[in-house]
Amino acid sequence: ASVNPVSYITNVPKEVQEQTRRAPGSAKTRSDDELREGICEWVAKKFDHPKKEKLRRRLAAGSWSRELVVNKVKHQREIELLSEAGIAISYLANIVSELKNVSFLVEGAAGAHLVDLVAMATMPTGRDTK
Repeated sequence: ASVNPVSYITNVPKEVQEQTRRAPGSAKTRSDDELREGICEWVAKKFDHPKKEKLRRRLAAGSWSRELVVNKVKHQREIELLSEAGIAISYLANIVSELKNVSFLVEGAAGAHLVDLVAMATMPTGRDTK
């Protein structure tokens, strides 16, 4: 999760890279059409790749949601278009806020680092913080 975002989440579409010689992670402003095409490529890579589909079937058969957790973003329009593409968007601050209000039944797990972060965030520091 970026604290200081400098570019987009998705890459410049491959066709646009070839035509313009722009780098995949170029921070240059993109049109909605470029964003949509880049989002389609990103979705294909992140969610629709055959190896990922096979893994999901092995883990738990059935339908899976498509979700993205973000912190701060530089280009809100990209988030809007990701949402329009069927990606459920969650903000890290909201997740951490919700976790602060939950009593954990398990003190250790694979997500222990996140649990530690939430615990630290709720500990008094002895100084004012924003």
